[in-house]
Amino acid sequence: MKKYIITLLLIAGMSLTHSATTDISFNNEQCQQDFNFIAKFLLENDAGIHADGWKTYPDIISKTLQTQQTKITQITTIKDCVEIIEPFLRTIRKGHLWASDQSIFHDFHLNTDSNTDKKPIETQQLSELTTYIKVTSFREGMKGKLEKVIQSNQDNIRSSPYIIIDVRESNGGNDSNYLPLIQLLGQHEYWFQSPKLFSTPENIKAWTIYKTLLNSASHNKWNDAITAKMRTQLWRWVSLFDRNEIKQTIHKQEAWAQPKKVAILMSSECGSSCEQFILTVKQHPNVITMGQNSYGAIAASNMLEKLTPSNKIYLSYTGTYVNLGIQDVDRLGIPPQIKLTQPRDKIAYDAEVSLAQSLLENEKAYKTN
Repeated sequence: MKKYIITLLLIAGMSLTHSATTDISFNNEQCQQDFNFIAKFLLENDAGIHADGWKTYPDIISKTLQTQQTKITQITTIKDCVEIIEPFLRTIRKGHLWASDQSIFHDFHLNTDSNTDKKPIETQQLSELTTYIKVTSFREGMKGKLEKVIQSNQDNIRSSPYIIIDVRESNGGNDSNYLPLIQLLGQHEYWFQSPKLFSTPENIKAWTIYKTLLNSASHNKWNDAITAKMRTQLWRWVSLFDRNEIKQTIHKQEAWAQPKKVAILMSSECGSSCEQFILTVKQHPNVITMGQNSYGAIAASNMLEKLTPSNKIYLSYTGTYVNLGIQDVDRLGIPPQIKLTQPRDKIAYDAEVSLAQSLLENEKAYKTN
């Protein structure tokens, strides 16, 4: 693959999770000042809001803003203030928009296992025909773990004619980390829409965070070129790449398996980079997606950050937007090809794996809605 594809995959998504605020001393005046700042700043700089064409907030959001501001009466901690601000942010967009006392980038390079009790990868050979792999995150460190599992042919994953990939509990990370799963599908050609950066003076300053996160000569050169282009096109959309569509090809020598059919299990927990994974694998003719709609945090993406006037609350917002051609995708999510009822308990949850196996082994997965 060419380097520019690697760059796109590295920056395209961030995790949906963010750190809880701590009880640092705060007061009403600081909270009101920060709240007013956030409301004004987002209208001027957030890519998702700009894509919606808002010059002022719609009535329902304005009412939420007014209602939440009346609750600023006895603020004593940052946590109190953030709990008042959050409903306003959720009314705007449920993903990729947060307030916290801690930067979302503080643990960017930490290992996946440091932030969750979930096993990052599980495999099981369900039968002579089908192997199951569950991936709970695409955060840093996952690419190496997946490569190790797949290269070692754990539970016959490279040899099985049918594979089930379970991303129902994956809430995002970085797109480059699911590349081994794409290679597991066999050779194929994939297309991606190039995200558009909303160029503002604040976004130019914020975008330089990626020079620190992706610190290398090639990334720094690319980042400098992007910010230079943004400076010449203020208050306009700037493409991250020279073309609106980017091609990524998995050649025969890069493919680690050639399965007949692959089922992808998805759910409403699958967001951000997990959703980009869904959009990618759906392009493969041997892939079928099953489950519930994804979370809905994919069109407005590439997180940027701004410290509020108190210097105690970080506002995380989006720097880019991509038109995916899916109506209201950041509210409704991405629909699966085979829609399953939301499981009510663990028995029903586990039954989705059995259903996927049955569909694959009986070749009924070819018939989709």
